[in-house]
Amino acid sequence: MMRENTKDAGRLPQCAVLDMTRPDSELRSAAIAALSGTLTPVFVACNCGIVAHATSLVASLDAAATATATPSATTADGAAAAVATAHSPVTMVERSGVTPLRDADGTVVTDPPIPLVAVEAVAHVHHSMRQIATRLCRILLGDEFHTTITDRGQRLDGKLSMRVYAPEQGISGGADDDTTPILGSHVDANLLTLLWSDQPGLEVLDPSAQCTVQDILMHGLPMIGSGGGSTITNSDYVDVLQSVKVVGSPSDCVIVSVGRAWLLSDVVKEAFSGDCSSAALHRVVWQHQQEHRHSIPFLVDLHPL
Repeated sequence: MMRENTKDAGRLPQCAVLDMTRPDSELRSAAIAALSGTLTPVFVACNCGIVAHATSLVASLDAAATATATPSATTADGAAAAVATAHSPVTMVERSGVTPLRDADGTVVTDPPIPLVAVEAVAHVHHSMRQIATRLCRILLGDEFHTTITDRGQRLDGKLSMRVYAPEQGISGGADDDTTPILGSHVDANLLTLLWSDQPGLEVLDPSAQCTVQDILMHGLPMIGSGGGSTITNSDYVDVLQSVKVVGSPSDCVIVSVGRAWLLSDVVKEAFSGDCSSAALHRVVWQHQQEHRHSIPFLVDLHPL
């Protein structure tokens, strides 16, 4: 069950909460406004219809990890071996254990191998994420989005992965308070990122932070731990799911954030009516908790047909 905590309430005033049961036309203005004129282009999409598939995938991989960790257990072709370390402190963050589960071309990646019992769950989650991403792009970029990219010889898809953060992964000792992230601050390179998780932990830059777009875009690939080289401090971050009031179940929400490719895409430049000049700087903090945190990021981009 997802923790309910509102310690960061009110710190993301521009972060829209979209009820995906509503028509696109009713969501468009709020979605566009959430990405415009802010250092933190992020919103939350609720009632996405993904919770059953996501929790099934988590359960499948956790069961495979448990079975593999038991000496007497056997698995088909040892396929579950890759997730035996799913709850180890750092390995899962570095490799995501099963990253990617399914590549953008639809191929189930087998290095590291995916437990056979999870293949169907992976397919369902990938399909759901792709549907959500396509609808969100239609909301943000207009009803002709699909036709536009098809005419350009492109399609929208993404890479699916999963990370497990163990309770002991929370590390103390940050410079300005006792919070050091387990996955350091970074900006994604892709168009959009959709993130499902069963607990809070994703933190984004407080849009009122005293920094510039250049400060944000200097961040590259995520680092294990806090990283360095930035004047942005721990107090400049805010937990997304602890900052907004979701509609429906928190477990049926995805956090949507802008990556670098959104700023560079000709399709976006031509169709997006808002003013988005920054990607979303974010990190993961998960500490002093009793539960594991499972997250499933879907890295959305445009690909050749």
